[in-house]
Amino acid sequence: MNRKLQVIDRPGPEEYSATLSVQTNLLEAKVQDPELADVLILVEHDEVYTVGRSVPVQEVALALPKPARWIEVGRGGEATFHGPGQLVAYPIFDLTRHGKDVHVYLRGLERAGIRCLARLGVKADVRNGLTGIWVQTPGSWKKIASIGIGVRRWVSATVSP
Repeated sequence: MNRKLQVIDRPGPEEYSATLSVQTNLLEAKVQDPELADVLILVEHDEVYTVGRSVPVQEVALALPKPARWIEVGRGGEATFHGPGQLVAYPIFDLTRHGKDVHVYLRGLERAGIRCLARLGVKADVRNGLTGIWVQTPGSWKKIASIGIGVRRWVSATVSP
């Protein structure tokens, strides 16, 4: 079994639709051939909101600032802003290799993000009952990383199945 990780670093900013196309193609390939390596796409996007399955479509136009470009995606979660200066990571992993437990996988992504931030000198943590990675500021906690995942046939991706 191939346990290597292929990292795809796409120079940005890039239109979300271009990255979505790459994710869709990689997801389909991994579903067809489970022996393919796990893939991590790193990219910076042009300004766009991605809207997960937790937000009813009719509420999107009312909730986002005007004018706003938004795209429905097949991940969990609500609306997330992506824009220049933000690094976005899209793991396309075969979860049969990583425990076949979506919650364990999600918490593993949080831990990996916390370790990456620590290497940059940023002290971050998780918050009980909340998804994502947080930093403490005077008087409050601020989210530094959002995490939303989708799974199709035990392959993770943020595209619509």
